[in-house]
Amino acid sequence: MEATGTVLNEKLVCQNVDTVPSHSGHRFWSGGNPFAYTMRTVLAELILFFFMTQLLCLLLKPFRQSTTIVSVIAGTVISLALHAPHTDKFLRLGDRLILRTFAEFGFMMHMFVLGVHIDLTTLRNTGKKAVALAILGSVLALALGGFTLGTIQRISPFDANLRKGIALLLPVNSMTSCIVTFSILHNLNIINSEVGRLAASSAMVSDVLGWFMAFVVGGLAVALQASTMEPLFPIFITLSYYCVLFFLVRPFIIWLTKQSEGEKPMHETHFVFILCIVAASCFLAECLGQHSSHGAFFLGLILPDGPPLGPVLVQKLETFASTFILPVYCTLSGLRTDLHSLATGTTLKLELLIMAGYIGKFAGIIFPSLLCFHIKFRDSLCVALILCCKGIMEIAIYNLWRDMKVINTQLFTLLMVNMVVVTGLATFTVSYLYDPSERYRAFNRRAIKSTNQNLDLRVLICIHDEDHVYPMISLLRASNPTRNKPLSVLVLHLLELSGSALSVLTMTSHYQFMKKPFQIVRSEKIVSAFNHYEKQERGHVSMQHFTASAPYSSMHNDICTLALDKKVSIIILPFHKQWTSEGIETSSPSIRNVNRNVLEKSPCSIGVLVDRSYIHGTKSGFDGQSPYNVGMLFFGGPDDSEALAYSKRMSEHPSISLTVVQFKPEGDYSEPCVLHGKCDGIDVMSNLINGCKIRNKMSITYMEEAVRDGLQTTHVIRSMGDKFDMVIVGKHQDPSSPVLLGLTDWSECPELGVVGDMLAASNFRFSVLVVQQEPLMGSQSSLRHLSSHRSSS
Repeated sequence: MEATGTVLNEKLVCQNVDTVPSHSGHRFWSGGNPFAYTMRTVLAELILFFFMTQLLCLLLKPFRQSTTIVSVIAGTVISLALHAPHTDKFLRLGDRLILRTFAEFGFMMHMFVLGVHIDLTTLRNTGKKAVALAILGSVLALALGGFTLGTIQRISPFDANLRKGIALLLPVNSMTSCIVTFSILHNLNIINSEVGRLAASSAMVSDVLGWFMAFVVGGLAVALQASTMEPLFPIFITLSYYCVLFFLVRPFIIWLTKQSEGEKPMHETHFVFILCIVAASCFLAECLGQHSSHGAFFLGLILPDGPPLGPVLVQKLETFASTFILPVYCTLSGLRTDLHSLATGTTLKLELLIMAGYIGKFAGIIFPSLLCFHIKFRDSLCVALILCCKGIMEIAIYNLWRDMKVINTQLFTLLMVNMVVVTGLATFTVSYLYDPSERYRAFNRRAIKSTNQNLDLRVLICIHDEDHVYPMISLLRASNPTRNKPLSVLVLHLLELSGSALSVLTMTSHYQFMKKPFQIVRSEKIVSAFNHYEKQERGHVSMQHFTASAPYSSMHNDICTLALDKKVSIIILPFHKQWTSEGIETSSPSIRNVNRNVLEKSPCSIGVLVDRSYIHGTKSGFDGQSPYNVGMLFFGGPDDSEALAYSKRMSEHPSISLTVVQFKPEGDYSEPCVLHGKCDGIDVMSNLINGCKIRNKMSITYMEEAVRDGLQTTHVIRSMGDKFDMVIVGKHQDPSSPVLLGLTDWSECPELGVVGDMLAASNFRFSVLVVQQEPLMGSQSSLRHLSSHRSSS
């Protein structure tokens, strides 16, 4: 039963302790009320929250809204529906209190998972630009908010009950939560872009600054004002609590994890024990006057984010805490809003005060970005909008203030509405304005055939695991690095990073990145193998090692950025399928998604290596000494031209024999290339294949094949299957060409092109390198390749 209290019109809840129904007398077909008991009602509310949130997610998907914002909107909609008749038996206040307890537990675990994600060591790499924007944005927001408050107080003072809440509101709204920023960047898939890195670094600086000002400086100010040391006692106790977590609890959890390191997954007893430690740290935080989520977040923050502990905790907790319970917490927060409370005279004054903070924050970031750091207007605008966004942390603070009666329902509702509107518009605007791949498209694209022969060829090798190392080294060896034509190789080790974490910002040189122990273990064997190959080449190859942690959905940004910054001519990607010596095929959809994004947005040529060097039972790649046969299938077009340029470089190796097979439609009487037997090089720039020049001892065999359709093309390729150790082909061919007739009807891997897909999917035993000269967008790509093919014919 609900009742109205005698003080401040508080709602009181009176519940019967014994609310377990008898199953025989409370069935709905017997006239029983299905919502008469708490368990049934809570389950029905959870179902309602889930379906309402998912419905709004579907409706707002084009606007790129986060789950947090959508859940708050869902709660507000349900709150409005509660004013309809016959809803008093549903979502009763007592049931909401039970749901809030459940949601608070989920929020606590969500904060723990976020803490595990974040790596504090990256604060050392924060640039002056991020520090300046964080400070200027916070200071100007606080200054403009204070000026607005003073002006309103002189004209029409606020009620005494609102002044305390307003005094807390100004500094909190001037800060930016790094957790909220990471979530927004992850939702927009730009967490490792230039704008994303700057926004995340600035948000973390702002968060640290805000915590220090509120906790330490605030305590010192109170102590000086009171002329006593008593206000410093809570600071000392809290710092001691954090020290206990860092110096005692952290080593114990790491030790406990090592006991089950050999077991996969982690022993259930150890995992539950860690959860009990999290609950105990939250309990102590509450006893010391801190919010339970602070204790959970700090404990997660000090734990290592790498394996074996980090991934296990994230895998077991993230879906339950972040995906299922957190939306319930946000929906309940939206349910506490009351839009009818805004119909008062003080709403306009409060709105001016809140918007002053947002405007100050925006101006304090965009003007320094443009005037002091000369960042492009669009990028400056996106950074400013992102740092103005609010989210789960502000929701938690507003709920805490509402529970403590620091703010009333009107101010709470107004804060939530402003958060939804500003964050929603900012997120949609950034998703519309900012595309990280634009800087790649504006770049003067590089290719192998346009590389100056007197300069080194810059190659970016992408590695996901140790199985990719040997095939890549074999390909580099076949690329014939010499004193006159050296190779400059960048090896990028790609590590998956789940969730929205700051460690994604540290794509840096391997020797700086090695400060993290778990990344040393995962990268040292790869680095050692490539360094050994570099020594074998005796100065003909130079190596640089990089490591990037990123979610698979945005990993292509790191690859393309490194290729752009280092002026790479070609990126070599491993195919998402691998074959064992027994012929067993394994596939990684995540790697395939990375390859697709790079093929679409890369600033240079790309090669996808389909490796079958293990399928013979032993490593059968190129060792630099044994004879190695390479076949190049030429159909015409820019991609085949780029593949031919790479093949030509390989053919100059004394142990490599190259066979160029040109496919032509039957009945095509265009003038053929006149080659006599074997010749020793191909001038790619002279009509692609014509103009073969004899020099040294190297040889290229040229063949022409006239075919009727794609089926005959397939038969020709299969007949040559045993002759080659590797086949090179361009990605795009003219789909209307008779030589491909029938091959375009079905494709398992369209990202490899028609012929590349056939070679990768069939049971050939040779490795395949599919080359794309440069990515073009949409129909322009097809038109260009079509016209190029016709002109080459």
